[in-house]
Amino acid sequence: MSDDEIELLTSPIERRAVSRLFVIGGPLGLAIAIIVSLWVSHLRISDSVIVQTEPQWIPGESLALRVQLTPEGPDPAPQAVVTLEVEQGGERHPLPALADVGGGLLQGGVVVPSLTPGPATLCLHVEASPLPPRDERIELEIVGQRAPIEARHVVSTSMSQYADDSDPQPETHAIDLRPRGRVLAGFDNELWLRVTDAKGRPWSGPAAVRLVDGELGDARGDAEAPPLVWEGRTDEAGLASFHGVLSSEVLRLRVELRDEVDAAKVVAQRQLRLVSFAGAVHLRVDPELSSPGEAVEVLAAGLSAKRPVFVDVYDANGAWTETFQPPVQGREPPRPWTPPAGREGLLQLEAYHFTNEPGESTAVARLLVDPRPPAEGAWLRALVERQRATLSLPRNDRSWDEARERVYLDTLAARSLGPEAQRSARAWLVGTLPIEVHGPPTVLRTRERDLAAVLDTKQRWAMGMRIFLLVGGGLFLVAMTILMVRSHARDAEATLRELQKLNEGAEREQLEAHVHQARRAALLRGLLMIVMMAGGLACAVLLLESFVWDL
Repeated sequence: MSDDEIELLTSPIERRAVSRLFVIGGPLGLAIAIIVSLWVSHLRISDSVIVQTEPQWIPGESLALRVQLTPEGPDPAPQAVVTLEVEQGGERHPLPALADVGGGLLQGGVVVPSLTPGPATLCLHVEASPLPPRDERIELEIVGQRAPIEARHVVSTSMSQYADDSDPQPETHAIDLRPRGRVLAGFDNELWLRVTDAKGRPWSGPAAVRLVDGELGDARGDAEAPPLVWEGRTDEAGLASFHGVLSSEVLRLRVELRDEVDAAKVVAQRQLRLVSFAGAVHLRVDPELSSPGEAVEVLAAGLSAKRPVFVDVYDANGAWTETFQPPVQGREPPRPWTPPAGREGLLQLEAYHFTNEPGESTAVARLLVDPRPPAEGAWLRALVERQRATLSLPRNDRSWDEARERVYLDTLAARSLGPEAQRSARAWLVGTLPIEVHGPPTVLRTRERDLAAVLDTKQRWAMGMRIFLLVGGGLFLVAMTILMVRSHARDAEATLRELQKLNEGAEREQLEAHVHQARRAALLRGLLMIVMMAGGLACAVLLLESFVWDL
């Protein structure tokens, strides 16, 4: 095709149309990229769901289940309705509705339907307007028998626990003060005194406890003249107990062992330091021994009157079987609770404020459910064996002596104790077990999954935006450069043709030189503008990517 034919195809009207297309198309494409980038940058997860229950279900058993809906924004969680079903082999079994606790949290108990061993799916449908509805599927395993679930041994991480300045044990006796559960400031604490000989055999005799530092009940510590907080005798098991509300973080108590004949004579003494645990929940079960179907009292209390206290029950194998409904609010009186039929052995109750991984802040209490009469002493053998199984676990007590503890347990198992000594031995064996926490098992957390999905969407859009802007913008600039060069060449040639008609000789040559100079200047300005546009395009890519990754 000749230049004349090209000139005919590119009439002034068509050239103006192409120019306008470039003028409009470039900004329009950039505007589209900006609008879509702003839309992508506002992609957020609106809410997340946490589901807690056992991952293995046994047909016919009762299990606890909790669903928590958490909005991402500052608004409180709306009231939620959760529909639960278990699916296996294409057949769906509806489960009872959960009770609404408030704050987007629902919990309750479910009885596992008659399912065959193998995989099953827990289906949840969550409605909580104005949040979008959610459908979740959780894989479960139906089993005929569940293996024991190990609890996590918890040792306080507070530095105060490791600054123990207690006296070493006396040469002739061993004196220990241990709490029932944990020492906890702001609550009534039950402290147990145990005295043995140097080898670990129980010692029964007169003793007294004085408060050297801290506040316990009405007593205030005084190093010069420590007040008396307890006085009496240790029983056949070498045990005695006293209690009081702890109003300080640290207690220093002096235990004095007195002579049988001369009560004023101190035969041995030891000063001990006790530190409050950094927790805000107190839990206690009375009595520690129960028969199937026999009610006990559960006292759960929190320092905060506004936060509910959640109380969970774990069976002897460590499965989460029940959660108290409704949760305890503030400091309620003890609640009566009857262990479900078929739940025998050492049950564990755990209380906490926060359902999402309560961990170290969990309060723990135990209850031994034994169908045999207490007079047979089966409970004593069971508790002694449980204590023996935990002797190797680490303790905060610097004077801990595993060999001495073993001798004490052997003596308890072999000795015939009276009724009062049996009660104190039972309280000691249950209350001084090391703190081991199960925690509600979590089978679904959607937040990490949803965040990953949003992140993947933004990554794909960021790549698409780079291709759209860099490739498309690059082609736009190349085409614009070619058209600009051709346009300037065409205009220069047209100008020269007109000059040739009007001028001749040296004057025409001078004008041609001016035209070529003006053409070069225009091309330089155009190229400079294209370079600036390329830089602006790169800046636009960086700016829009910053919009995209603004989570």
